[in-house]
Amino acid sequence: MRHVLLGCCGKLLFCKYIVCWMLAEGSCTIIGITYNDKDVNGHEQWDACANVHLLQFEKSTQFTEVIQSFNILTNKWVANYIYKRLKFFGNKQVSQAITLIFLALWHGLHFGYYLCFALEFGVMKFESDVGKILASKPRVASFLNDPIVKPVKLVLLRIYIIIFLSYCMIPLSIVNRTKANEVFIDVYYSGHILYFGWLVAYPLGKCVLRLTKRNSTKEPTKNE
Repeated sequence: MRHVLLGCCGKLLFCKYIVCWMLAEGSCTIIGITYNDKDVNGHEQWDACANVHLLQFEKSTQFTEVIQSFNILTNKWVANYIYKRLKFFGNKQVSQAITLIFLALWHGLHFGYYLCFALEFGVMKFESDVGKILASKPRVASFLNDPIVKPVKLVLLRIYIIIFLSYCMIPLSIVNRTKANEVFIDVYYSGHILYFGWLVAYPLGKCVLRLTKRNSTKEPTKNE
């Protein structure tokens, strides 16, 4: 129940951002500065100042979709001028981590900003790893895409997004560390355990599986 209340509060918090951006976008459209040429079909585009794709945001079932549809202009700028310029590292996770540190510095020096973007890093790693695991299991993937199961899956994923997106926003919206900690205690630090725990548990699990596979392949040769 506490997580449900957290999700409701988070929705109200996001409404504040969305209303401000939509009003600003409408004002810019009225004076014509949002004109963005024509699309492939020759239709005029008025989205040069769009900072949220409302329908996509409200339908998102993955955090990747949330990032693509929310705070769009900032995300595009950071992707072009920070993330893409870190390709020389040859590691997406390193580039992503540095980009998120830059965003935290951009917001300020409060501890909450860094915790918020640390949680985002954990969320994206968790989502990426789970996606790869499911993709490697055709039977599970086919079951989840079953016409009967898929609507249930989408509803559960939507609830998950609302609750844990709100969880990640706690330190950003409640900058005071003590007050934010009180909220985390009320929801049992579930996001910390899930995402930061995954960052440790998943690599360890992969190492254990590799070792067991090596031992299982070596055993028959010993018996021979």
